[in-house]
Amino acid sequence: MTTDYSERIALDCYYVKNRNLLLDTRILFTTPIAMLTSDYNSLTKPLPPLDTDIFISEVASIDTQSSQRIEHLEEEVQAVSI
Repeated sequence: MTTDYSERIALDCYYVKNRNLLLDTRILFTTPIAMLTSDYNSLTKPLPPLDTDIFISEVASIDTQSSQRIEHLEEEVQAVSI
């Protein structure tokens, strides 16, 4: 069973609204079963390889944006402290 992004968000929202000990217990017991019977479990079939070029470019983009934001904040701090 695969879960797309919108289903994951819906499940997360359901959990936040309905969290309790019984739901936590159910999740704890069903997770190992789901992991072992999944199409991509670590025992029978590893996950497909990641496209590292895309991943690296995304990380580089995030790093560049973060650096620019930090520089901007440092300039604002200097302007306020003067």
